[in-house]
Order: sequence, then structure tokens, then C-alpha cells
Amino acid sequence: MEKKTKVVEEQDLEMKLYELSFHIDPNLGEEGAEKKFEKILADISKAGGKIERNEKPLLQPLAYPIAKAGRGMKEWCENSYFGSLVFETNISEMQKLETELKNDSDFLRFLIVSLTKVALSEMGKRKIERREERMEERTPPQTSSKVPVVAEALKATSEEELDKKIEEMVA
Repeated sequence: MEKKTKVVEEQDLEMKLYELSFHIDPNLGEEGAEKKFEKILADISKAGGKIERNEKPLLQPLAYPIAKAGRGMKEWCENSYFGSLVFETNISEMQKLETELKNDSDFLRFLIVSLTKVALSEMGKRKIERREERMEERTPPQTSSKVPVVAEALKATSEEELDKKIEEMVA
């Protein structure tokens, strides 16, 4: 029984990487949404967690209306403040945060996903790739009259070298 308890305690102390995405009630306004976001950041930091990346909540239209459970009546929201953050913390602190978010009626929806360091680096790469794609769309491609001549010269040279290497390998 002691071994099982020690394993659970060790797992609880292990820091894991999480991503939290959320929708905040638009009736709070920009200042209210930012206060909620700052409180989450403060709670994670206070618990010994580390914020890897964050995106402040911005008012965005929803793809479909979301019902906000209220005092007996449902209120439908067509916009919300959407934000996300990637953070590192232990399991028990993440569970406390999840419970806190569930009990806070100002959060319309939220999702917490466990990540790996590889996933985090891939997210960063995709963000850079998207940014580069947008930049390419904005700048027209530049053409040069010398490019085809140089490319053909390189192609001819490389084909001859390849033929020689193939003959050497076959012989």
C-alpha cells in the first residue's frame, strides 16, 4: 500500500505540459475578460507552474450560438472572448484549475489538453510556417531572366556526373 501511495505522490509532483483554450462570456467586457485571464495566469504561477505561451482573450464571433446557463433561463451568446495558454504544472494543480473553471459561470466553454514538448515545438513551427505563407502571399514572386539559364546549366552538369557515378557502380 505504501508503494502505491509513493507512486501517486511522485506522479502528482511530476510537471506536465497542458494547453488551455477557453471562451469567456462577452457580457464581462474586455476588461472583465482580461481580469479572468490574469487570474488564471496568477493561479498557475502561484502553484509553481510555468507559463510557456499565452494569447490574451479577444472578442470573436462564434460559429454557432452557445447557451450560457444562468439563473433559470438560458442566455445565448453569439460572440465570446477566446484565449489560450500553454503551461506546465503538476496534475493536482491542473485538476484544481479545471474544477475552478467548471464552477465559474463566466467561462462558456474550455478545453484542457495534455501536450508533449514535441507537440509544443511543432505548434511553434506551424505558427512560423503560417506567418511565412502570409508573407509570401503579400509579396509577388520576383523573376529573373538569368534563372532558367543557370538552372539548365546546373541540370546538365549534374546529369553527366550522375551517369559517370552509375557507370562506376555497375562496372
